[in-house]
Amino acid sequence: MVKFSIRFVCIVWLSLFTMSAFAKDRIETYSVFTVNCSGPKQVQILSDANVILMGEDVLIGENQVAVRFGEELSVAAIPLPSKFLRIYRTSISEGVSDGGPNYRTEWLNLDQINAEWETLRATYPWLVSRKSIGTSHEGRTIWAYRVFRPELRDVLTPPKSVLILGNTHAREWMSPSVVLHLGIKLTELLATTDDLLTDQLVDSVGTYFVPVMNPDGYFRSWNGERFWRKNRRNNGGGVFGVDLNRNYEKAWGGAGSSGTTSSDTYRGPSPASEPELQAVRNYALTLRNLIAFVDYHSYAGDILYPWSYTTAPAPPAAVTMFQSVGAPIRSAIIAAGGPTYTLGQGSVVLYLAAGSSKDWFYDRFNVPSYTIEIFGTQFDPPATTITPTQDHSWAGFKAFLDAAIP
Repeated sequence: MVKFSIRFVCIVWLSLFTMSAFAKDRIETYSVFTVNCSGPKQVQILSDANVILMGEDVLIGENQVAVRFGEELSVAAIPLPSKFLRIYRTSISEGVSDGGPNYRTEWLNLDQINAEWETLRATYPWLVSRKSIGTSHEGRTIWAYRVFRPELRDVLTPPKSVLILGNTHAREWMSPSVVLHLGIKLTELLATTDDLLTDQLVDSVGTYFVPVMNPDGYFRSWNGERFWRKNRRNNGGGVFGVDLNRNYEKAWGGAGSSGTTSSDTYRGPSPASEPELQAVRNYALTLRNLIAFVDYHSYAGDILYPWSYTTAPAPPAAVTMFQSVGAPIRSAIIAAGGPTYTLGQGSVVLYLAAGSSKDWFYDRFNVPSYTIEIFGTQFDPPATTITPTQDHSWAGFKAFLDAAIP
């Protein structure tokens, strides 16, 4: 169990004083702990706890969790072995929206992301279109963009569709940053070049992007709590949020999710209860002949395919499909100078996670469906990592399209 000391408190306060004495940005300070889970029962205990998970899932073994400074006793209350690790400081530059940030070198807030997509649509109106697919708990619009060059046939609706999802988890800022870059690069490719991939896209495929599935959570991450993960459902008693990647109907309520409203993995009151998820699900059901799906997350460096709700493998033909599309993504990233991603079944590479997007999309459409955990080492990486991450993600995305298109 966690034990606190006068020395620990003095170190924390000295760190806080040093950080705040010269800071110009909004500062958030957290205490980070390791918590050990020896088996599935302990994993569920930690999944239900009111702490910030510093990874995508709770794992058997060592996990890192965080709490805001002053809330350390909530870790001590967890009946699992835990140990103080470090003080973690994160900052958000105030006023960053002024001056037109460069999305290749700076993090963009919600308004800036929307503005970049709108600039793309205004620049290439014959290639990019926009649709409102729903609204969030707090009334923010969830937008979907279609990138398609309608030159040969079926101008209004392409015969095949690919769906790309960004920012399911609010704190994962690299996700909408990468998805924006993919949309821009794909549009520029269709506008300026003719090659085999472009011809296939012209003939047969519309690529649909939902840049920010979780606008309320993303806004909260920028304006209240940097490591906010969930949406902003009001659960009552001052508790907010559902983990949108535990709310899909497929295997809803199973292992790796929590029924505790304060948990980071709270699955919601019922399957597909959340308006953000309903927007994406209902929109996907309108798309003509969906052939592939990717949900971009961060951080880990993984290309994950179904199943996540069970360690049992998908049918052999499905595993072959997942591997045949996933392996080129991995190879292309490496060839572009990027890191080595792990390709494999989600529940095996990480741990059980019921109610996830990739499981639902594969189960519903029988198509290659992935969670791509963009490579990194933290949820708030330095801005210097944005450009190289976007570049190797684009290489992987091109390979994904080439492999997924029949």
